[in-house]
Amino acid sequence: PFKLKPSKTVKYKNLKIHLEVPTPSHETTLLSNCEQHLETESSTLKNDVGQLYIYEIVKYIKSVEIDDEIIDMGEIRISERIKLLESLPLVAYKQIAKFMDEIETYQNDILTIDDYELAIDPIFFDNSSVN
Repeated sequence: PFKLKPSKTVKYKNLKIHLEVPTPSHETTLLSNCEQHLETESSTLKNDVGQLYIYEIVKYIKSVEIDDEIIDMGEIRISERIKLLESLPLVAYKQIAKFMDEIETYQNDILTIDDYELAIDPIFFDNSSVN
C-alpha cells in the first residue's frame, strides 16, 4: 500500500547528492543549531524563513560526491554543510525538494485516517509525564 524509498541519489553532471530521511536525533541537532543561529543573527522574517528552509534541506543530505571525492555531511560542521548546500546548482535544489515532498506526502498518508490526522510532535515522544 505505502511505498517509500528512504534514500535517493540526485545526479547532475559530475555531482551526486545522496539523500535520506533524517533521524529524529539528527533533525533535533540541526534545528537546535538553526535556533541558535537565528537568535544570534539580527535579521528579517524573510531571512529567517530562508534560513529555516536551508536547514530543512541540509537535514536530508547524507553525502555529496563530486567526481571521486565524497563529503560525508555527518563529518563536517553544520556551517560547512550550509556553505556546501548554497553552492549547489538550482536543478539539484529542485530534485531535493521533490524527495522532501515525497516524504511529506508519505507521512501525511500514514498519519491520516479518514479526516483525522495524528499529530507527531515532541510531546508524542516525551515519556517524562507517563502515569
